[in-house]
Amino acid sequence: MAERQRDKVGSQEPEGVARALGELARELERARKKHPQSRYLVYALAEELGEAAATGRLAYQPGNVEWLHVACVAMRLYEEGSVTQENHVLVELLRVGLEAKARLD
Repeated sequence: MAERQRDKVGSQEPEGVARALGELARELERARKKHPQSRYLVYALAEELGEAAATGRLAYQPGNVEWLHVACVAMRLYEEGSVTQENHVLVELLRVGLEAKARLD
C-alpha cells in the first residue's frame, strides 16, 4: 500500500528528478556554508528524519523542505562521513524506521 501512495505523491518523471536534484545541490551548498563540519551529521539526520516524519508526508514534494533536509544530510553523510561514528544512533534510526515501515505495510 505504501508503494501505491508514494507513486501518487512522488515524481519519477525526469523533469521532477532533475528539479529535486537541483534543489538538493543548492541545499547542500547552503548547508555546507552554514555548518561546514561533519562532526554531528548522524545526529542531524536523526533530527531531520523526525521533523520530516512529523509533516505526515510520506514522500518528497516540491517545497517540502523537511524531506529536502533529510536528503541533504544523507548526501553529506555519504560524501563526508561523520567524525563521531555513533553507531548506537544509527541502530536506533534503523529500529524506528523498520517499526514505521511495519505499520505502513
